Amino acid sequence: MRRRADWPERLMAYLDGIGRRPFAWGTWDCALFVAGAIEAMTGDDPAAALRGQYDDALGARRVLIERLGVWDMTGLFDRHCERVVPALAQRGDLTVVRGCGAVVLDARRVAVLLAGRDRIGFVPIGERAWRVG
Repeated sequence: MRRRADWPERLMAYLDGIGRRPFAWGTWDCALFVAGAIEAMTGDDPAAALRGQYDDALGARRVLIERLGVWDMTGLFDRHCERVVPALAQRGDLTVVRGCGAVVLDARRVAVLLAGRDRIGFVPIGERAWRVG
């Protein structure tokens, strides 16, 4: 996956267009939120085959383990992206916050969609970070 030349504008348009949307496993959860950000930046949807394949946390875990061969979001990001020091993470990079995938906005905050929320939240960067493209 390589970022498009206009990825910053595409990422911001994606984030601005989200608004309030009810959290729903398999259709709008933290993994699919991050996949949407990756698609906005690269044009590739890494979760296309997973959408609608689970409807609860246990189902999401099963998909990660049985279909993708990883235990959690950290394993998924390790498989597909280059790990970077969180202090060096830049806008559009990925991190994990409380087990949820998140998108780095700047050196101090990330956008994350947590279970039970109907909007994205902004929190400090996690302990690990990954570069997209």
